[in-house]
This record gives sequence, structure tokens and C-alpha cells, in this order.
Amino acid sequence: QVKGSGRVTNVIGGLTVRSNAVITHTRGLTNGVQLTVAGPAVIDQGGYIDVSSQGLRGGRRDGMSSAGEWWNNGSPVANPYGAATYGETVASANPIYGDPQAPNELGTGGSADSFSAGGFEPHGGNGGGRLFLTAHSLQLNGSLYADGGSAYNLGGNGGSGGAIRVVLDGGTFTGFGLIQAAGGDSNIGRSKGGNGRIAISGYSGNTFTGTFGKAGSILLRPTGGGGELRLDHTSLTITNGQTLVLDSITTGNNGPVTIQNDGTLEMTT
Repeated sequence: QVKGSGRVTNVIGGLTVRSNAVITHTRGLTNGVQLTVAGPAVIDQGGYIDVSSQGLRGGRRDGMSSAGEWWNNGSPVANPYGAATYGETVASANPIYGDPQAPNELGTGGSADSFSAGGFEPHGGNGGGRLFLTAHSLQLNGSLYADGGSAYNLGGNGGSGGAIRVVLDGGTFTGFGLIQAAGGDSNIGRSKGGNGRIAISGYSGNTFTGTFGKAGSILLRPTGGGGELRLDHTSLTITNGQTLVLDSITTGNNGPVTIQNDGTLEMTT
């Protein structure tokens, strides 16, 4: 957390990330980057909040065994599935997890073979990290990244993308920058990491003309609720007793999308 001068709470008056400046967090930090801004948040062109590869460990990284780490009942454990995913379905990977409306988890680490190929030890990619930004408004001309890390040497799977969550307090969402939570690349014959999750909510107006890069789920929700949910090669479960209200659901072209509705899905349009 970052606290403004003279404030008793973890709040800063305003945030500007200038060109060539980068905000990130240490690998494996569960809280990730959390910034609470009373006024506007501005990311200038060439400025970054980049938590790529700062999630759960890939296989054979930072003292990890050949298995990567993934979340199981809220705790990081060895990933028995091999490939890593968060918000996108990937073959031979751990089950997808997290809430597309409020993504708060680190990405999963990809596994690595337990043997070396040609004398080179394989390493799985780390998962992407976590960004949680609360502000009155966001002008994004730079970049927000929570990409998974790539594997290296033969026999490694990529790490999954992480989480980007932005909650605005009635201000506008503007700019021409980039937001992405992509899975990391793999070696030949192994699996790339699944893409992560992005959610932006609470804005009074959205004139953002930039790019949404790869992600398994992207939620865009204005003040008052509803909004657009973009799903790409993933599944959405609405549990018993849950009501999900949306204006629209759109799907990508990387693979099928499955919706299991055990509650109520209310479409406003």
C-alpha cells in the first residue's frame, strides 16, 4: 500500500505515472499492487503498471519443484495438472478460478519437466501478478500489464496471466493505451499459459479508444451496474442464488465459451 503525506489511511490524492516509469510488485505478493487514489489516476504514454511474471512460481523457479504453483482453496500449492490457467481454458491445466467481476488472485505458474533436455534445465513460467487500482477517474495512455511469464529451455509450460482490477468512483475512463493479462509462451510440445482477467467498473463515461489485449475475461461496467462481459475460451458459472446483471456478453475467437447458469442471468438489452 502507498499512503499520502498526512493521511491516516492508505490513500493518495492523485497518481501520475510518467513516461519510462514503472510500478510493479515483488513476485508472489498476494496483495499485489494496491493503489487507492482520491482523485485522478493518469498513466502517461510510455508509463507502465506492469506486474507481469510476479504471480505464483513456475516449475523449478525460486526453489519450486518441477510442478508450478496454483491456487487451491485460497492457498498456493503444487500444480498437479502441468499447464497453468486463470481465466482461460487450456488443455491439461488446472481448473479456471476467480471472479470475472472482481479478479483478485495471482496467476498460476506453469510446470516444467523433471528431467533436463540436452543438459539444459527447463523452467516453467511464473504466473502474472495482481493490480487493484481504485481512483476517481482513469486516463490511460500508457500500459497496464499482468502477463504470465514464458517458459525457457525445452520442457516448460507458460505461466497464466494475472489480474487487473480497476474500480472508479464515478469519474471517466479515457485514453488510448493498452490493458493486457496474457498467458506466457511455452516450449515446443508444451502448453502456453491461460490468459488472465480484467475488470473495470464504476465509471460515469467511457471514451477509452485504446487496446484490450489478451484476457480470458474482460468486464466493463459503468456506474449503476450492467455492463459488457467479454469472454474468450473460458467458462462462466452462475451459482445457485446468484444474480448476474449484464447489458451484453460477447465472445472471442480463441476457443469455445461455456456458461453454466444455476442462478439468474439478467440481460438488460
